Formats: sequence, C-alpha cells, structure tokens
Amino acid sequence: MKPGRPGFGGTRWATTSPAAARELAAPHIATELPGPKARALIERDEAVASLRSALAATVRSACLSPDPDDWDLEGLVTQLNEYYPTRFTPDDLAGTDAVEEIVEAVIAEGIEHYEAREAEFGAESMREVERQVMLRVIDTRWREHLYEMDYLQEGIHLRAMGQKDPLIEWQREGFGMFSAMVDSIAEDFVKYVMHLQVVRQPAAPAEEVRDVEYSAPEAPTQGSAGMQAAAAAEAEAAGQPAPELAEPEPEPMTPVVRSPEEKLGRNEPCHCGSGRKFKLCHGR
Repeated sequence: MKPGRPGFGGTRWATTSPAAARELAAPHIATELPGPKARALIERDEAVASLRSALAATVRSACLSPDPDDWDLEGLVTQLNEYYPTRFTPDDLAGTDAVEEIVEAVIAEGIEHYEAREAEFGAESMREVERQVMLRVIDTRWREHLYEMDYLQEGIHLRAMGQKDPLIEWQREGFGMFSAMVDSIAEDFVKYVMHLQVVRQPAAPAEEVRDVEYSAPEAPTQGSAGMQAAAAAEAEAAGQPAPELAEPEPEPMTPVVRSPEEKLGRNEPCHCGSGRKFKLCHGR
C-alpha cells in the first residue's frame, strides 16, 4: 500500500489521483440505464416475486403445526380466494404431508392465474396497472407505518419499568413493524393486481361542427368588411369578377333638444319665480 494520509485507527491509506480513482470505480458503475423492455422485464420479475412471497407466507401461516391434522386447510383456501379464485379444496391440500409441496402447488396455480390476466390485458397495460397499484399501496402502508411509529415513540419510555433499554426496544420493535409493513405491501399488491378489472372505454367520435355564425364586433379586419374582402380575393384567384362591396349606410344624426329648464345654470334664478337659485329649488 502506498504511503498516504492517516486513516482510522492509525492506518495510512494510499492516495490516488482522480483519474486513477475513476479507473478503479469504472467496473462498478453502470454505464447504461435499462431500456423500456429491460425495465418491463424487471418490473414483471418483481411482481412475480411479490406473488411468490405472499402465497408462500400464507401457506406457511396456515400450516404451522408439525402435525398435518392441525393444519387449517379450510382457512388456507379462504385466504387463497382473497388473492385469486383457487381451484384447490381442503381435501386436495390434505393429500400431502409436506408443507413445501403445498407451497409449490399454490405458487404454480397463482402464477398461472397471473399469466392469464397478463394475456388478457396485454404486457404493456399490465405493467402500467402494476405501477399505479404499487404506488398507491406503498403510499397507504407507509403513512400507516408512520402513525404506528409515532404511537410507539409515545410509550417506549415505559419499557424502562420492565428493566429493558428503551432504545434497544425501539430499534427491535421498529424493525419488526417495518418488516410487517413490507410484507403487507406485497400482500396488498398481489390482491389488487389479481382482482383489478380494467375497463377500456371507446374513444368518443369527433362531432362535426355545423351552422357556425360569426357574431364578433366588426373591425377593419373582421366582420362584414373582412368577409367581403376575403370574398373579393377568392373571386380574383378564381378569375371571376369581384363582387360589389356594399358600402355601409351612415346612421342619421339625431339633434338633442334641451328644455328651457335644462338650459338654466345651477346658480341662475329658478324658472318657478321663487327667487331662489335653481340648484336650491327645482335643480335638486
């Protein structure tokens, strides 16, 4: 090792140039991100892994006892129907004494149902559904986990009354709650994906616009003058005589006639003969 700056515990680490450091790290850096097809395959593998994990945990939770007579096979069938419509019956599952055989049979049936739904929706639509479901499930479960951690934090100091270190208990119980959250995310994801129904609505046909009337105020470039100018240009392009443009008739001017009372100023004597100013009499 080359001499360099001192490290932790008195060890002297070798110093390298930035270029040498990049060469050492180059094999461990991904040069390309996965393309759409590779990313879709990764997402599918993750969905199948969640399916395997959820079904295996369900079977093992119902077959905890080493004695097959104590297995809750009816409850197992009920739980499997929450994931997908299973064909197994309690009598079918009772035909073996090995838990792993039941696990493999249930997983094979679950994957078969998953592939049937994928063929029904299409691979691309299935990946999009899985993304949306996973985001919603993670959001819901993560918020619940934060609420539970807040509740644990409020009472963790009581562990000291039982001669236990609150910090160690906080770490142990918090890790257990986090692991339970991860398992619940996989279970909810599988249940939603296996039961979700996608409804495809046909695109609405575009309506044909008819009987459109122009009602904007007239302007030099709009209104009747603009329409007439456009008609003249179109006729000229077609080699036809331009239509005669009708000149708009001017509106007649109406004179305003004022009464003698309206001609009085506000400080002039009122026309009623009272001797007071107009503004203090009839001009109020």
